[in-house]
Amino acid sequence: MGQRRYERHWVFDRDQTRDRVALLEDGRLVEYYEEDRDLQVRPGALFSGIVRDVVPAVSAVFVEILPGVKAFLQLEDSMHLPRSGECLLLQVIRSARADKAAQLSCEISLAGRQVVLITGAEHIGVSKKILDEGRRKDLRTAVAACLEGLRQEREGDQIGAIVRSRAADRPSETLCAELGHLATTWDHIQEKFRSCNCPALIFTELSPPLRMMRDRVVTGDIVTVCGERLYEEVRATLTDQDVIDLQRSDDDCSTILERLGVEAQLQESRQRRMLLPGGGSIVIDHAEALTAIDVNSGAAAGAASLEVTAVQTNQAAAIIAAQQIRLRNLSGIIIIDFIEMQEADHRADLMHIFSQVLARDPARIRLLPLDELGLAKLTRKQQ
Repeated sequence: MGQRRYERHWVFDRDQTRDRVALLEDGRLVEYYEEDRDLQVRPGALFSGIVRDVVPAVSAVFVEILPGVKAFLQLEDSMHLPRSGECLLLQVIRSARADKAAQLSCEISLAGRQVVLITGAEHIGVSKKILDEGRRKDLRTAVAACLEGLRQEREGDQIGAIVRSRAADRPSETLCAELGHLATTWDHIQEKFRSCNCPALIFTELSPPLRMMRDRVVTGDIVTVCGERLYEEVRATLTDQDVIDLQRSDDDCSTILERLGVEAQLQESRQRRMLLPGGGSIVIDHAEALTAIDVNSGAAAGAASLEVTAVQTNQAAAIIAAQQIRLRNLSGIIIIDFIEMQEADHRADLMHIFSQVLARDPARIRLLPLDELGLAKLTRKQQ
């Protein structure tokens, strides 16, 4: 049986200084993104960077990507050790956070709606969300033929592709057209890199509303856009195959977000302690290397009901914790300290509930089994 379809409502806003994106599922805020409009070092952007510091002991390189702005490059085993002063074409894969520099990669990819172009390799991948094996084979064959033609035009330039889930029902002509567009963009990027000064911004990623239209908005979604100019930009991304409820609002977006309960839920998500329905709470703390979530029971219960109290509190905590991990966009190692339960069935039920709520999160998550101490451990890649 497939997962239940939730009503998904996106709200896109832009003012003079920032872009905002909110996603609600059945009226609950599940994701929120805010980004300065003048931000240049954002994931997906490409830079010509000058190598400034090489640390061979940890295979690390610090690269100046803009005047006075350094980012971090982790070298893979197959990569050569660059020289200080060398100019490299690099892509941002993680934004700067607190005291951590942005992270870079030499492996460059360009995303489209149906396909992602990969440079420097001839790999062809198909999204795991496309389950039909026959369709997977057809997509792989069609994309391989398109890529072969593009390579011949570029005298054997190594390029590959990943077929995205929304390509499942698209004709091969649509995929080839998008691959051709992305390959042309890659040509322009390489040409600009060869001719520009170093360091410099070579290619910028789309703004958050347009990224979500490309990567996340699907058939049946409601999209409310605040302001005429942003609305026209969003509308221009639509194709004949897109079936969404696109709405323009001329009201102040803060009023819309308040009416939808977004502002109140954002305030709640900034709290360290969150109360659980029926009693109990969770406490979310951030350490240097991980995030810890502690589950606390409510009022003391009699000895006969300790197991029942633990089960009820843990199940409520699992739902709220999974929702907050997604909303707060927590990443890295996350440890949840559940209340100890004696029955194996209760522990299995808890992890089933936890994994079901986590499955609605689009981020890449790896969840480990509950251990004997009642600790659930997971890793999550930041969205």
